[in-house]
Amino acid sequence: MKVFLAIWLAAVPLLIQAQATKLPVQKVSCEGITDPLSPKNDWTVRLKNSPLPSPSSAIEEIKEAPVPEIPTNKTHVVSPPTYITGFSANTNNIGNPNDNDLAISKDGIIVSVVNINIAAFDTTGEFLLDISLNGLFSGVGTGNKFDPRVLYDPNRDRFIITCLDGLVPSTSTIRIAFSSTNDPRDPWFTYGLEGNVPVTGVPVWSDYPQIGLTKDELLLTTNLFDEEPEAQGAVVYQIELDSAFAGKELTVQPHYLRGTFSLCPVLGATEPLGPPYYFVDNVGRGADNKIVLHQLTNTIRNGGAFSTPATLTSQLNYSLSPPAVQAGSPLR
Repeated sequence: MKVFLAIWLAAVPLLIQAQATKLPVQKVSCEGITDPLSPKNDWTVRLKNSPLPSPSSAIEEIKEAPVPEIPTNKTHVVSPPTYITGFSANTNNIGNPNDNDLAISKDGIIVSVVNINIAAFDTTGEFLLDISLNGLFSGVGTGNKFDPRVLYDPNRDRFIITCLDGLVPSTSTIRIAFSSTNDPRDPWFTYGLEGNVPVTGVPVWSDYPQIGLTKDELLLTTNLFDEEPEAQGAVVYQIELDSAFAGKELTVQPHYLRGTFSLCPVLGATEPLGPPYYFVDNVGRGADNKIVLHQLTNTIRNGGAFSTPATLTSQLNYSLSPPAVQAGSPLR
């Protein structure tokens, strides 16, 4: 019998420090069109693993030898996972931790992002594309592009890649790329949003992006930090999708939420959700049994705004996982 641990949540009204401010709508022009097969400035060094010739018969004998029986806890025995298939994918990792994300299309095309690298494969493991963030967002911003995210839009059969650019207010930019077709090897339309949002009274830069998808819009959130760096709240961007995938001028609606941190859009399991749209905020952070839920009522065109947040109460406490040594690094 399979046992599932469920956390039951009950919503109750909550008045917290978070205050949502609807900022002026922005019109953002396309910065460029990138051909990922012929990038202009993809100078980032990346290492590749090449397959060796077929192994000798002795190595084959070792591979086929029976696996020794591993003692199990007799009080709690579970069935081993069933391995179906697999392949070495985006191995071009530079740095720790390996900020990573992936998306897969209905045709089985996988787009993977790891730190500064983008790779694409099909489900058999056939290599399709390898390009860096600097190559995708060619000729703009700094050479310090980081925190990539990727999503697949099943309604439009397209991919979206975002990342951050610059670690100080004067250079902070949010980079967004929209694929022109369902093939990531075809051209991408690229855009840039100002990361120094003028809402706090001090210069700020954007960090830790999260992205979500609705039927009509891309939802993108970032944390704001001043130069100390001290947290200065979060920003949520609504971005209309139809013009983005056509390489036209974007319509962007930013919302500033003071007193929040790391807003995560709630994703639909089988298709994009909304309206309304929801965001989870884990403000409070040590061992706790509360999760703050924010609701964005509607699309840009229909006057979407944030309503009063609510709290979800669990029967169990949760907390961040303890520090662990990163692979290949003494850092925790």
